[in-house]
Amino acid sequence: MDGAVWGFVGVIVGGIITGLVTLGVELIRSGKETSLDSAKRQDDRQLGRDAFQREWLVALQDAIQALWMIREHGSPAELDALLAIAKIQSRISDDEVRTLTETFLTENLRLSAVGSGDRELLGKVTEMIELILKRTGSLIRETF
Repeated sequence: MDGAVWGFVGVIVGGIITGLVTLGVELIRSGKETSLDSAKRQDDRQLGRDAFQREWLVALQDAIQALWMIREHGSPAELDALLAIAKIQSRISDDEVRTLTETFLTENLRLSAVGSGDRELLGKVTEMIELILKRTGSLIRETF
């Protein structure tokens, strides 16, 4: 009888130990899955932000190119292009690009008011375009 009781106690203790070990393993596995899911969600969000920025940086480059091709200052096409650039600028997160674009818009409006005969102002606007294109190109490459 003593052997049967000790055998029964051994089975109970073995079951408890097995249950605790299984519980510990499952908790560790669950923690790792949660951390992997969190990292994946974070990576997905970053990829989404990068794609969003790339899209708007390219759109800004295209809009500036389109504006520069318009030769009629003060025309409805020029005003539409300026508004498009201002809208695109609001969707870009990089402060340097936003500041450069704001300065470009201001100087371009001044150029429209005085005409393209002002070579110094024309040079400044051209330089602003080059700076914007250089910075946006750099940011686009960073997001890949």
